This record gives sequence, C-alpha cells and structure tokens, in this order.
Amino acid sequence: MYRLVFLIVFVIFSGCTNFQAIKAPAPSTNTNPVAEQPVSTKTSHLYLQAMQDYAAKDWDSAQQKLRKLTQLHPKDPEIWFKLGNIYARHNKADEAIKMYRESLLRDDKNIKAWHNLAIIQLRQASLHLVKVIELSDENSPLHQRAVQIIGLYDEVLDLGQASP
Repeated sequence: MYRLVFLIVFVIFSGCTNFQAIKAPAPSTNTNPVAEQPVSTKTSHLYLQAMQDYAAKDWDSAQQKLRKLTQLHPKDPEIWFKLGNIYARHNKADEAIKMYRESLLRDDKNIKAWHNLAIIQLRQASLHLVKVIELSDENSPLHQRAVQIIGLYDEVLDLGQASP
C-alpha cells in the first residue's frame, strides 16, 4: 500500500515539474548573441560569398559554399538550382538532375529549373540515342528512329541558335 501511494505521489510531482518547466523555461545561460540569431543571419555572409563566386564563375569555390548552404538552408530552392547549374557546367548530368529536382521540390513553379532539367535530360537522351545508332544495323527500325530523333534535336538546337 505504501508503495502504491509513493508511486502516485511520485507521478504527480514529476508531472508538475514537467508542467512548470514548460510554462517557465530556465533562462538562457548562453551569452553569445550570434548563437541566438536565426541561421539565415549567421550564414548570410556565406551566401553572399557563394553568389559572388557564382557570378565570377569560380565554380569550385561556389560549389563548395553552396553545398554547405544546402545543409544550413535545405528549404531554399535557389541554392539547389545554382548547384544544379554548376554540376551541369561540369558535365555531371546525374548530379545536376538531382539538384534541379531538389530545387523543384521546394519551388515547383521555377521555370528556369524546369528548363534546365529538360535540357540536361535531352542531352542524356541524345547520348543514349547515339549509342543505339552505333550498336544497331542501319536497316534496324530502332536505328532509323534514333537517327530521326537526333535530327529533331539538331533542328531544335539550330532554331534556338538562330533566334535572338
């Protein structure tokens, strides 16, 4: 009987302790005001440096900073988009596609991300079609179709270069 009463009293007091902790949290012992600022404020300098490196086409430095920023600001679609552009410039199609998709998960109305994703995927598709042409007989329907599709790509690219 005493054990039961002790257990009930213990549960009641432990519940009250937790309730008080929620209502009145202990004052912060952290005296560093920077640590209490939002992450975006603490990393704005890193973001500015990354954008400066990106604008200066210092791809390696921009990539390093943007990778860090994806960890600090995973919800920012622009960071993922710029990182995708860097991977695309370095002919790392799979990584670029991943970054563009990450950007689109955060902002599915980003027309530039949709465009760049499509271009990268078209480039990959054209490489696969070239392989079909290399490996197939000229009389094969797959060979002929691959040649037609590659011709369409060439036509679209030529039109794109002719426009202002």
